Amino acid sequence: MQVKLMNANERIINELHECLNVFREIVGAYVTKLNDLGARILECISEGIGLEKAYFASDLSADNILTVNHYPSCPNPSLTLGLAKHTDPNLRTILQVVPLDVLGLELFTDGQWLSVNTAPDAFIVFVGNQLEVGSNGELKATLHRVRNATKVRTSVAFFINPSYECIVEPAKELIQA
Repeated sequence: MQVKLMNANERIINELHECLNVFREIVGAYVTKLNDLGARILECISEGIGLEKAYFASDLSADNILTVNHYPSCPNPSLTLGLAKHTDPNLRTILQVVPLDVLGLELFTDGQWLSVNTAPDAFIVFVGNQLEVGSNGELKATLHRVRNATKVRTSVAFFINPSYECIVEPAKELIQA
């Protein structure tokens, strides 16, 4: 009988593979739920602006990207900006911020920057540039920025994008002759 002892590197690699498999399963389930949520939000938006419920359920929402953004603590947040003001180029963004008690996300509305308070089990939804185009300006892309904070925070952003082959243009139903 032969017994092969694993060296430390082999053991670490095996444990890493196990962790990555579990991570892949968890992230996969999370992305599936975000896809479902995103589709429902787009259905509500479509109906709300007078389009067919499934208007955006096509190549207009075919490609998705999940990102995790880590913002380290900053000893003097007033001297730096975490992420400059911008709108998202995609169709729509679903954002979750952790921990909840750390402010940093700001929206520009009515000529001023407002801090966004997050709530447990809640998402923040942004209109992206391509949804502004698709809605013929009925919806405006969300101008936002991220300020640094004295505490560490992480955000998980799920971007819904049109396919690369898709032509994004105003919905014909929303164009006035």
